[in-house]
Amino acid sequence: IRQMGTLCYLGLTATINHEDLNDITKKLGIEKEKEESIIGHTSLPENINMNVLYVSNKLNSLLEIVEKGLKNVNHTMLIFCRQRLTTETVSSFLRTKLRGIVNSNSIECYHAGLSSKMRENIQVKFKKDFVKFL
Repeated sequence: IRQMGTLCYLGLTATINHEDLNDITKKLGIEKEKEESIIGHTSLPENINMNVLYVSNKLNSLLEIVEKGLKNVNHTMLIFCRQRLTTETVSSFLRTKLRGIVNSNSIECYHAGLSSKMRENIQVKFKKDFVKFL
């Protein structure tokens, strides 16, 4: 990663302990003085909202969250899924349910099974704010 010039990491977990976190920071070469940049469970940047919900109908509950988010014109959402197929199912579901409300091209799925060219294309569109839901 360092050879590629990447200096920013995003790691998400709900179950890490202090010992494992220390081990990971050592393996990634994060220096002690930079550890303050690690965001723990106590603080999130103001522009990040995290929801953990236990619901019976995940897709419809997600749709409700997305519809509420649409009230903010500049709103973007990253939706994390555990499986590649789920990312495709979710993006297809949102495209169908939000047809006529948002441009269907503003909803994409992104996972390791896509070609590198396709992932790069989606990243560019997301950075340029063409993709709102990823």
